[in-house]
Amino acid sequence: MPAKFISFDSWWGGLNNIRTTYELAGAISVVTGRTLIVPPKIYCLFLSEHHDKKSFFDFWELFDKNAFFENFNCIDYNDVPEYEKYNSEVQYYDGICDDIKCIPDLNHPNWGPASDSFLHDRISPIELRSDDKFIHFPRNLFGHWYYIVPVNNPKQRQEIKDKIKNGIKIKDKYETNFIKEPYNAIHVRSGDFNQVREKETSALFNNLREKVDQYIKPDKPLYIATDETDRERFACLNGYDCRYLSDFTQAENVAALAMDTLICRDAEEFYGTRLSTFSDYINILRYYENKKDCSKTLLNYKFTGQECYSWDNCFVNEY
Repeated sequence: MPAKFISFDSWWGGLNNIRTTYELAGAISVVTGRTLIVPPKIYCLFLSEHHDKKSFFDFWELFDKNAFFENFNCIDYNDVPEYEKYNSEVQYYDGICDDIKCIPDLNHPNWGPASDSFLHDRISPIELRSDDKFIHFPRNLFGHWYYIVPVNNPKQRQEIKDKIKNGIKIKDKYETNFIKEPYNAIHVRSGDFNQVREKETSALFNNLREKVDQYIKPDKPLYIATDETDRERFACLNGYDCRYLSDFTQAENVAALAMDTLICRDAEEFYGTRLSTFSDYINILRYYENKKDCSKTLLNYKFTGQECYSWDNCFVNEY
């Protein structure tokens, strides 16, 4: 049987949004039996410029490429001669939807995703049964794989879970042991949430002491993962022994993100921020480590099970 392939351009978001792209692409490759074409670098929010491919981010700076390739049937983009024509000065998939079946089958621009192409719902199994040698997902893979990908049977579902657990791993070099005694942790998302989710973020900071007190006692150090640089916004937590990554290292960008993730993973209890894929991923890793599951009770939200989209909730047991 001739080889078939799936390619993808990652979601235009932050690193943990992009991580879900790799999970979804990997799951689709398992379901379809296709070889996954892995891009050299990707656009990453805060780390790249849309129209400057030279600024793109190497996903494998954070995650273990060998582990991914060992668990999924992959080939490097540069090893697929048919894709050379799409490798322009600004991107790796320039004009690909003019020639190759793109899912969903819509009129995609060369740069910038069409708003109606985002996968807010499950992928149609019919589309995945394509006889085409190549199928491509143009910057629209975002959400939890278990919600979006039509898995054939429980055995295959477990296979995908195992592959994602073992294949998408933060590199060992980012492991730390900064806090020696038992501690709790929270993630307080700020940054762009002050603009895109202004009301929710203001409410979180205005009621931070109340929200922390309802879940955590000040009898252990409290590690705070946050992109908020103004420490005065945490002054309300007086009485807690607050620790930040900057107390231990001056690491920035990818290294800081990785260390924050792993420190929160190892906490006794962890409470995150709603709609943050960073908080989601920490809860997934804590599930892998059999840590206390606080994934349905966030600092600023309690899940009802009736949320609209897959990325609005993270059912960690699905991982």
